[in-house]
Amino acid sequence: MKLKRKLASFVVAGIMAVMSCSALTSSAYNYDANGDGDVNMSDAVYILQYLCGNFEPADLNKCDVDGNGVISPMDAYIVQGHIINLW
Repeated sequence: MKLKRKLASFVVAGIMAVMSCSALTSSAYNYDANGDGDVNMSDAVYILQYLCGNFEPADLNKCDVDGNGVISPMDAYIVQGHIINLW
C-alpha cells in the first residue's frame, strides 16, 4: 500500500512538473475564477471548492482557467503559479 502511494505521488509530481514546463505562459488565461476583479488565492480556492462539490458557480467558464473544456485541479494550480510568478 505504501508503495502504491509513493508511486502515485511520483506520477502526480511528474505530471505537474511537465505541465509547469509546458505552455502555461499564455496571457489568454482567465485567472480571475471567482470574478471579483482580483487574482489571488481565493480564485484557486474557489475552483477547488467547486471541485469538492460545495457549490455551483454562476459561470463555470471562469473556473476553466486554461480553457481546455475541463475544470480540474490543474486550473487551481495554474492560478497559484500565476500568483507566485512561476510563469
